Amino acid sequence: MIFAFFLSIIFFTASCGHVSQNIPKPICPTIMEGKDLTKKISEKALVINFGGIFNQPSKTYKRFNEYFQSLGYECVSVDMPMRDTLFDKVPPHELGRVTLEDDLFYACGRVTYLMNSHPGYLIILVGHSKGGVIVQKLGEIFGNKVNAIVLLDSAAPDGISSFSFTGLWTFKELLIYDSISWRNEPVSRSLTATVYGVFDDKVSPEDAFNAWKNLVWESGRILWQLLFDKLPVNESKVVCPMLVIGATNDRLVPSSTTYEIAAKYKHSTLIFFEGPHYLPFDRNRGPQVWWTIDSWLRQELAL
Repeated sequence: MIFAFFLSIIFFTASCGHVSQNIPKPICPTIMEGKDLTKKISEKALVINFGGIFNQPSKTYKRFNEYFQSLGYECVSVDMPMRDTLFDKVPPHELGRVTLEDDLFYACGRVTYLMNSHPGYLIILVGHSKGGVIVQKLGEIFGNKVNAIVLLDSAAPDGISSFSFTGLWTFKELLIYDSISWRNEPVSRSLTATVYGVFDDKVSPEDAFNAWKNLVWESGRILWQLLFDKLPVNESKVVCPMLVIGATNDRLVPSSTTYEIAAKYKHSTLIFFEGPHYLPFDRNRGPQVWWTIDSWLRQELAL
């Protein structure tokens, strides 16, 4: 309904946060240009990565993990419970009521297990989109047990605006046609909406379709929380260095949100790449992001 659409705009705007004055200047992604980054790292390091809505990290991060494993990192992708039903299948109805807190509880368990099973390893948390806000919260919970955090086009925590008309347009199918009933139901996203919100014209139609057909049903409650009821994060308890990466043409996470996230944390480094929300996993442009992450980790953790 049209009424629901305008109501959603009101709620969306109301969820916007303040504008910080402590915004770091983004740097050029050439942190260690000229140094040999093909050599394997000298320390034991475990990369634990978390994905965005509609994604299974074990699939999304496949090429990402292969790159870092070739350099000596160990990598684990954390798939969330019940996020394994492709769009052409029928999802479990109870998925619709899964919350961000449920995902966080599961993530805490997985990270605790991986820390205990990898004694002596440096712990690096990586989060894309929804996974970014989960990782920020994990940084608060685990404190100095986490050695580094990398955020990729991260969703915003409480107090930071995530409003954009392009983001709103991406989810118009839910906001207009399904009123607000979707917030307690499993939700999916059409190919048209995904192409508009996640990709750009440098992603081939074939790659876009293949990525979309591997997406999975998500919790409507979690989507609602990401828009209107965000997770709070106590930034004073996040003590490790953080790399915040944004995409200049991201239609889901505006650049202002990425600036604000970087400004929230004392030990953050902010980098922007030209590209869409999907950039870190793009076949052709992803490697420049991976190279930058590796170079930053080598510098910050003396790998």
